[in-house]
Amino acid sequence: MRIKFLPLLPLLAVALVGCGDDDDPKTEKGAEKVVREFHEEMNDGDYDDACDLMTDDYRKQIPQEWDEEGLGEDTGTCEAAFRQANALIRAFGELDDSEPIFTIASLEAELDGDRASVRVDYEDENSAGQIFRLVHTDGDWLIEAMDDVNDDDSSGPAPRAEAPPETSSPVAPTALTDTVAVGDWTVTITDVDRDADKAVHKANEFNDDPRGVYVLVTFEAVYNGAERTADIGDLSWRLTTSDNQVVETASQVTPADTEEWTRTVRTGGTASGQALFDLDPALLDGGLLSVETYDSDYELQFVDFQL
Repeated sequence: MRIKFLPLLPLLAVALVGCGDDDDPKTEKGAEKVVREFHEEMNDGDYDDACDLMTDDYRKQIPQEWDEEGLGEDTGTCEAAFRQANALIRAFGELDDSEPIFTIASLEAELDGDRASVRVDYEDENSAGQIFRLVHTDGDWLIEAMDDVNDDDSSGPAPRAEAPPETSSPVAPTALTDTVAVGDWTVTITDVDRDADKAVHKANEFNDDPRGVYVLVTFEAVYNGAERTADIGDLSWRLTTSDNQVVETASQVTPADTEEWTRTVRTGGTASGQALFDLDPALLDGGLLSVETYDSDYELQFVDFQL
């Protein structure tokens, strides 16, 4: 079982991510602070707070990864996955509620522009070290991935987060009308609604009003991989505005959510989904829409569409 998540007792593994408080400084100390805070929330059993510390894309992946491992009941939410994980760790480790699960022995960060990597080693000799990958956006450090520390990487600072290889995406952005291969999926964008405020409000009257305007991307994806089943949640989306600011997906209910579109398929099956963004409409033209996923070697694959 190949796991790239939290350091665990020998019998258990789970996927965890985190992000920082408001206005985390873009420094190595700021990145380290975020990683410490995440461990504190997990030790205290504050699962809601731990989930609030995560990027939208990675938070959505947590219950999927947990359920795929088959270590407990299907969770459906990040909070439930964390709760089950901690319960199992305490049970296997014979820890009572007053004992911390994670005790950091050392922590070291390296900064590379808007990204940082933070290596964490633990006092428990049975717990492998972890490298937290962070990105700084909108004043916060956000943990976007975690890697196990390899046996030959047991000392020294955390390696710098590297940009995706040039071969993982076309040299130039592709047209919105193109069908593209990314990872184990073939993706087609079927619609881009540049003024989706009414559609989002109709999907759920409790959705927040946008700060700018809602842009709703509708897409189809054919699964071409070898796994028995795959979920369209394997694909994540980002939007880069014309002034080079990265916009993450908005956490609102979309029509796809309310209509229960097909998400899980087998090889050759077609799933459908939507990605929602909230941004200044003046910054849309000339921007990029990116679809991303990870391959079997956990290498980021992506394609940029020209807006």
